[in-house]
Amino acid sequence: MNNTPRWTEPVLRYAPIGLLICILLNIYFVMRHFELARTHSRVEERFQNTDAQRRAYEGVLREFLARSSNDAVIQQIFLRHQSSAQPSTQPNP
Repeated sequence: MNNTPRWTEPVLRYAPIGLLICILLNIYFVMRHFELARTHSRVEERFQNTDAQRRAYEGVLREFLARSSNDAVIQQIFLRHQSSAQPSTQPNP
């Protein structure tokens, strides 16, 4: 006569499948976490690079602004770029 309870046979049959599914889900979530972390670090690095460029441009701009009152060539350059940077008010056909 068999002394094992009735529920042990299905558990022994389906436990490896459940374990395999849990392992695959864990692998997927770990890989997803590393992918998100890598993407986040790339975005952060790109942001720091653009922030450094912006600060460098601002420094150059401040230097030009400090000298623009004394230098007529720099004033002409600023006026030329200001006029080209302003959006046109004419409607597009």
